[in-house]
This record gives sequence, structure tokens and C-alpha cells, in this order.
Amino acid sequence: MRHVCFDLQKVLNCPHGETSSYYYHRKLSLYNLSVYSLDTRHAYSYLRNESQAKRGCNETASCLLKFVRSQVSVQQKHLAFFSDNCGGQNRNRFIAALWWYVIHNFEIDTIAHKYLEVGHTQNENDSVHATIERASRRASVYTPEQWSAVIATARPDRPYIVTAMEMEDFYNFKEMSNCVHNINTDEDGQKVKWTKIRVMEFSKDEPDIMRIKYFYDCNTKCVQLMKQARQTRQ
Repeated sequence: MRHVCFDLQKVLNCPHGETSSYYYHRKLSLYNLSVYSLDTRHAYSYLRNESQAKRGCNETASCLLKFVRSQVSVQQKHLAFFSDNCGGQNRNRFIAALWWYVIHNFEIDTIAHKYLEVGHTQNENDSVHATIERASRRASVYTPEQWSAVIATARPDRPYIVTAMEMEDFYNFKEMSNCVHNINTDEDGQKVKWTKIRVMEFSKDEPDIMRIKYFYDCNTKCVQLMKQARQTRQ
């Protein structure tokens, strides 16, 4: 199984440098989603600017989909993701729609998404981001392409793998989630508590079932994603 953690770095700006006049320039914001493989120690950087996309769940899911494609190419069948608890980016039904889509359309057998405990979300991506910030301290950066070069060379012994996201790389997972008939009610008829989910699991054997946990050591609850909601009689 490939174990992976991901996190969004703080905003990178163009222009960037030690020149004090840059403070008064109108800046272009860049967003970097870092993905770190705990097994291979490879770090992947998915870079976009504010004219292409924002910092929401659609953008996060699109970058993760790009990463998944790279893992399929090396015949990786089992993936486990770790992230913080940001509801707007990582812990929501649109990310669930992403994993449902991946299980249906890629040669991936299992996917688990685990959310780190609040207050204990520090992970290897923090080191990646700190390394990038150190490398950029004395660099003058005027374009997004130069940021790609700074990130790629920030760790000389094991360079970060930078992918510049294009407009066609971004998908509307909010719209895709509408293809799922039921994503808010579990097998017991209880409402899914999205803000309390600790684990989401998907399997190729049962691609239309999402298993969730509210605590790491509790039993799973099943959400039958393609179950039609009952019609209430008048």
C-alpha cells in the first residue's frame, strides 16, 4: 500500500524577492498542493495560479486526481491518504465523490482517506514547505515558471516533482457528486456527520459503498452511495 499525506502551502506571490518595492506591486498569487509519499520519500508539487483556479475542494480534488494518475502508471493498487481536517478543502462530499470516481475508473483496488487529529496535523509536507521557503529567501521570482524552478531545486539530493496545472486539469467535483444518489445517510438511516469523519474507505469489490469511521478504533458505518432516496408520500 502506498501511504501519502498532502497539504496546501501558504500563498506564494509573484513578484517575490528582497526588494522592498515589491511590497507595493500588485501580486499574482500561486497555490501549491504538496503530496508526500511516505514509502518512497518522493514529494510532488501541484502548482496553479489564481487566474486558473482557487483554493477550494474542486482544486484539491483535481490535484489529487492528477497524483492518482501517476500512481496508476506505476501499477500502485492500494492508496492511503492522510490530511488535516479542513472542511472546505479535504473533508467533504466532493472529496468522497473523487474517491468514488477513482474506484470506478482506475485500476485502484482500495482507497482510504484518514484525517489527522486536531492539534496533531503536522506532517512531512511541513518540512517540504519549509525547504521551499528557505530556497526562495534570496531568490527573485517574477513568473510562475520561476516558482516551479525554485520548488524543483529546493531539495538537490531528491528533487521535488513539480506539475504545473493547466485549465483542462481542473474538474467540477461538485457537479460529479450529483451523480451519487445518496451521500448523506448511512445504513442505519443516520445523517452522515461530515465534520466528525476520521476515515473514509472505498473498495473495488464494492465500488458504490463508502465506509466511514468517526473514531479510528470504532466500527465502520456503510453509506450506500447509489441507493435511491425514499419518496415521502403526501
